[in-house]
Amino acid sequence: MQHSKQHYVPKSYLESWCDPDCPEQMEPYVWTFNEDGSSSKKKAPKNIFYEKDMYTIKGKDGERDLSIEHSLSSLEGAFTGIRDNKLAKRKILEPEEQLIVCAFIAAMKARSASHRDHWQNQWGNVLGKMEHMNEQFNKMPVEQRKKLTSLTPPRLPGDPAPMTMRDMRELSTSHLQINLMSEIGMMSHAFMSLDMAIFNTDGQPGFITSDDPCVFYDPEIHKLPRWMQTPHLGSATIEIGLPISPSQYILLNRQGINGHIDMQESLLAEELNKRTRFSAYKEFVVSQDVAKDEWFDTSIPPEESEDSGQTNETR
Repeated sequence: MQHSKQHYVPKSYLESWCDPDCPEQMEPYVWTFNEDGSSSKKKAPKNIFYEKDMYTIKGKDGERDLSIEHSLSSLEGAFTGIRDNKLAKRKILEPEEQLIVCAFIAAMKARSASHRDHWQNQWGNVLGKMEHMNEQFNKMPVEQRKKLTSLTPPRLPGDPAPMTMRDMRELSTSHLQINLMSEIGMMSHAFMSLDMAIFNTDGQPGFITSDDPCVFYDPEIHKLPRWMQTPHLGSATIEIGLPISPSQYILLNRQGINGHIDMQESLLAEELNKRTRFSAYKEFVVSQDVAKDEWFDTSIPPEESEDSGQTNETR
């Protein structure tokens, strides 16, 4: 079936991580590792991180709406051109090019299987509670049900329609199809207000990536109570990172860090790789068959508050 193999990490993105020492007679491959680094495999980018009809909108009569898949493909192509022709050559981006880069970063977060599974689980939990409440309501005597129904406040003009169980069922199974493009739009415009740094390294194996490569990280979040330890865009210290090749890593921030920066210390590169590795849903990707101990370091800052007890990385 045409366009049924849909990647949540684009093949064109992953191709940057193909092993430079791949024999000429072999199809180019990347090295994938289990998130704990216990085993590695070499795989062609086209054969990883995809699901059948992941973004396809299916009609009642079985027709397949591929508009999301085509939009993502168009964004991937635009980003790849900017990465190869502007970012890799350290050229200044035009505003419209910066917006495309921000949209691509947003898409890498919103389209991931990890993000999809998180939100479908959240909607599923709400649906379960609604179904339980409905079951309890139907067990009540008729008079009691009428009394409860009469307490429902009337809808005023302009009020949004209340969420129904049918709506919740659709969200719990089709979050991507319903919300993906609006999420990308909202996040990309928010990202445009942030500073954009591009870290460059010629170290080996360079930057790594994963099946959930866009990382939200807040270096100050460990100082907050545990219930507040979710990195969010409103934070003054939020950092949003995306490796775009083994030699380049984009970091959006509010610290005034802008432009191309050469990595003088390998420790910073390994810190960024550690964030990527911790954010991996199931697998991370390297351009060589290498997994460094630094990527698995679970140490926490010494000033961490007593009621924290968690590392900062989030999915």
